[in-house]
Amino acid sequence: MNGGTTEGPPHRESATESRHLLPNVVMFVPLGFLLPLLSHRLTRGSTVVACALASLGIELAQLLQYIALGHGRAVDINDLIANTLGGLLGYAALRTAQGTASTRAVLNKVSPSPSTV
Repeated sequence: MNGGTTEGPPHRESATESRHLLPNVVMFVPLGFLLPLLSHRLTRGSTVVACALASLGIELAQLLQYIALGHGRAVDINDLIANTLGGLLGYAALRTAQGTASTRAVLNKVSPSPSTV
């Protein structure tokens, strides 16, 4: 016996626990969609890196809040991964939308030209 405490089986993530990742994915889709419209130089890789860095900044701010105030939101690597995935999905949605002539024309009207950026 180990003092009355028992260890259970390894923890499995339930569907309820994994549901909190969806808002993190959705939250970063607009960033992945809009960044390449604002800067035409951004590739898929640089857009994903920018989204990952933005997410890392949020997680670091949460960690600093926890350290400084003794309470705050949990810092979780899964949030960083989900946010980055959302940015990638936003980029993919933009490139898919740019594949048709009608949406490409609209996106070109709302996006600044490369000469003004």
